[in-house]
Amino acid sequence: MRKITADAIEALRMGRNFKRGNTEVKVWNTRVKFTTRSDAVIRRRGLFLHGSLIAEMTQQILYLHTHGCMTALTKERLNGIPSVNIVQKNKVWFLNGEEWDGGHIKLLYSDRFGIGKNFKEEQWEEMPHHLSFTWKEVS
Repeated sequence: MRKITADAIEALRMGRNFKRGNTEVKVWNTRVKFTTRSDAVIRRRGLFLHGSLIAEMTQQILYLHTHGCMTALTKERLNGIPSVNIVQKNKVWFLNGEEWDGGHIKLLYSDRFGIGKNFKEEQWEEMPHHLSFTWKEVS
């Protein structure tokens, strides 16, 4: 793993802003309205490559997206994240053992639900009710 990747992933995990070369980590807060009618502020952390958000972490959720840039550098940055394992076989990417087209995907990375478990949108809807929420940006 390259030093820039290791440093960026450490900043992402620790919730610190970071910028070096084409890689940046930004941290911001979002107000969340839970279905129980209570609000909370969630600390969001994003990993950017060439200005595109390729990974975002919240408390128990990891979002990945290549924005159509499925390069060795994108793969290297994403593979730096614990619980993410991307391999390429015959020009096809596999994320944690499942074929992935690089599109937006959600992963749970808490020990409670299984590290790095991939969830398709229809499976996501079947998650426990207390995880249901909507995003509202904090101004």
